[in-house]
Amino acid sequence: MIIEDWNNNSYSIRPISEEEYEKLKQNAETASYERTIEKNDYNQIQKITTFSDYSICIKYLTDYKNIAQRDYTKAYDLLDTEYKEKRFKNVDNYKEYVEQMDNIVLDSYKVNVYQNYIEYICIDKNENYYIFKATNPLQYTLTLDTYTIISDTFKQAYNKADVSERVQMNIDKFVNMLNARDYQNIYDNLFTEGFKQNNFRSLEDFKTYVENNFFKYNDVNYIEFGNQGEILTYRIELLDKTGNDAGSVIVDIVMQLEDDYNFKISFDTNVLKIGPESGLGDVP
Repeated sequence: MIIEDWNNNSYSIRPISEEEYEKLKQNAETASYERTIEKNDYNQIQKITTFSDYSICIKYLTDYKNIAQRDYTKAYDLLDTEYKEKRFKNVDNYKEYVEQMDNIVLDSYKVNVYQNYIEYICIDKNENYYIFKATNPLQYTLTLDTYTIISDTFKQAYNKADVSERVQMNIDKFVNMLNARDYQNIYDNLFTEGFKQNNFRSLEDFKTYVENNFFKYNDVNYIEFGNQGEILTYRIELLDKTGNDAGSVIVDIVMQLEDDYNFKISFDTNVLKIGPESGLGDVP
C-alpha cells in the first residue's frame, strides 16, 4: 500500500496482508491508516509541473470517492448548492445514494476550460457522471448528473428536435435517473398522480417494482414511436449495461410533453421480459 501525505509532500510504503488487501478491494476504507508522514531524503513526492487531463481526472475522482466513503456529510457539502437542493433535498437522501456507490472507476472524461474555472467531466464504468467545477487545484464544487440542472446545450438540442427526438431525450433522462437510483425525483416529478394511484401507492412500491423488473444499470434501444396528438408512445428495450444478464425487458412508454422542458411519463407495468435465447422477432 502506498499512502500519500500531500501536506508534507511525502509518502510511505507498507506491506499488507492478503486479508487486508481483500478488505480494501471490497470497501476501499483507508481512513484508519496514518496519513501524516514525516518527510525524509527518500520519501519525497516529486513535484511535477504539468499533469495530463487524465491524471487530473483520476485525482479528482479519487479525492471525491475517498471523502464520500469517510465522511458523507463533508462530501455532501462539496455538491453545488442549487444542485444538491434539487437532486437530494437533504443529507439523508445523499447518504442513501453514497451507500449504493460502486465500481467508481474512470472510463472516459472531458475537460472544458472557462474563464473562471475548469470543468472536469468524469464518467465511470456504469456511465455515472462526476462533474467537477474547479476554481483552484482540488477546490471544486460537484454535480453528479447532467439532467437535474438543464444545460444550455440540452435546451438548444431539444428546441431543434422533432417530437420523436424529444421523447427519446426525455426517455434517456428517465433511464439515467433509474441508473442513478433517483427514484424520489422520478416519483415526485415525472409520474402523474393517476399513474401513482393506480400502480405505485408509495415510493417504496416503485423501488420494489424497479428492483424486480429492471436492471441495476440499464441501456435503452428505441423500437417504435407512436403519435396520437398530445399522447405520445414509444416501445423501448432495456438491456443490462453491465453485460451480466443477456436478457432484455420490453417497456411501452406513454408521455405527455409540457412547457419548460418538462414532461410526464407512465408505462405499462406488465413489461415483457425476454430471455437470452429470445430475440426481438418474438415481440408481439
